[in-house]
Amino acid sequence: MNTLYKTPSRDFVAIDVEYATKEQSICQFGLAVVHDAKIIETRRWNIQPKNNEYDEQTTSVHGMNAETTANCPTLPEVWEEIKAYLDGMELWAHNADAVETYVIEKNLIEYGIPHDSYQIYDSMRLYIRPDTERWNKSIGLENCLYALGLPCENHHDAAEDSAMCAQIIIAAINGKEPDWELSDRTMEHVKEERKTLEAAQKVARQAQQLDLFSTALTSTSVGCNQSQPHAPTLFEKTYNEDEDGIDPIDFDHLNTKESNPLHGCAVVVTGFFHVPRRQLLKALDAIGAKRCSTITKKTQVVLIGERNAGPKKLEDLTNLIHNGYNIARITGDEQLDQVLYDSTLIASDFAIPEPAKKELNFTVSHFRKHHHTLSYPVNTIASRELYFPPTGFMGRLDLFCQMCGNLGSFGNWDYNPQINLVVLPNTSVEALQHNEKDDVIRDFETYYNSQRAVTFDVEFITERDILKFIRERIIRNDDDVTGKLYKLYLLSAGIDPEKDFKYGLAAARNTYEKEMEQQTKNDKS
Repeated sequence: MNTLYKTPSRDFVAIDVEYATKEQSICQFGLAVVHDAKIIETRRWNIQPKNNEYDEQTTSVHGMNAETTANCPTLPEVWEEIKAYLDGMELWAHNADAVETYVIEKNLIEYGIPHDSYQIYDSMRLYIRPDTERWNKSIGLENCLYALGLPCENHHDAAEDSAMCAQIIIAAINGKEPDWELSDRTMEHVKEERKTLEAAQKVARQAQQLDLFSTALTSTSVGCNQSQPHAPTLFEKTYNEDEDGIDPIDFDHLNTKESNPLHGCAVVVTGFFHVPRRQLLKALDAIGAKRCSTITKKTQVVLIGERNAGPKKLEDLTNLIHNGYNIARITGDEQLDQVLYDSTLIASDFAIPEPAKKELNFTVSHFRKHHHTLSYPVNTIASRELYFPPTGFMGRLDLFCQMCGNLGSFGNWDYNPQINLVVLPNTSVEALQHNEKDDVIRDFETYYNSQRAVTFDVEFITERDILKFIRERIIRNDDDVTGKLYKLYLLSAGIDPEKDFKYGLAAARNTYEKEMEQQTKNDKS
């Protein structure tokens, strides 16, 4: 133990944070409460970061993304609960000097949360390696745990990391000395296991990438009445076009009848099959297919080969499907042979859509991807035109529209392409979360599929989002006019505007008053 640093007490709280972007907006807060050198409680809060945005790099570290925190509270909403664990306690974190001390302070300031700066001790400083001059070299969380003979599991989960940090500090309290050679041996073994796991995950990601295109769907894939095809795969090696296939095409037995499902269809080829690419293109011409080089909304069929399917083409295909365009997929050698040679097949056996036909299947993933963030005090719907569905809201819609008008937005009862912010009733969102659709969602699907727009660029905001913002505005700005409308709206929904836990004003007012009391204390000090 490094005797030059603070000796931990037997009662403390270990903390850990995970953040979503390079701006370090907190997405998870964890802590472990220690009494008499024993962990007595651990807590974890999943927190919606600013704009619910994530960087690919941070997601690769902790596995969290926008879907994870789509319905989670923001930091200001949970800070009082977290703060109750921190105030008056000795605080520790592993690598606190570089992460927790700065990140927590930064987030509290950015959210405007009244607070005192926290002293967070760094458990990395409890140990030094005799083979290095720098105290912080090779003594990360994993290294320290292994040196102390402790396991490292679920790393980068904030609650788990805080508990493991606490175990390191408890070991120091009990005078346990680290074995750095053991740590190095364990790390070598872990790194080898990690390489093997990453290789397996890479294959899994490649399979997942193609899963959408390799599954025969009843309405959108070729061969819907046939046996399931084997999924195509991707390899690192780049194949020469002249060497891509070893089996020549039997042109004498091609199914060139007009009943061939590919006859007259716009077809794009990506990846390599068991037949040579050049022969395949000639075969498509003989069948009567219309070969295209790029995937657009007019594409009807994509042939996805066993190897080296183009990432850009797959991305374009994914986006078009997300935007509601059904494009059939022929995946792998087995299905290719069917459409090339099986003359018994007729067009009705397959489900190749007409060009540019949209059949959007609206799911909760669409909602989450296009969810508009509204968080007090930033009014992001001011001067925006909103569409209000005629049914589904929990109270009187005229009152709800008046409240939105007080926020500076414009309401519209009829949907048109110029409106790109749709208000979804709470019931519609709840139905989507249970893989169900109400009339609001079905009507929106019908409207969107009847339009010529290629890109699905509509944003959605929920009834609950707006009510939450309005409640904060009433409490913090003494907006009596909107307050009266808010109470009338809740009453029209059969909700007590004071006593209700989710929408009531009393709880929000109490939270605000506590914040003001704390702010007054801070100002005096």
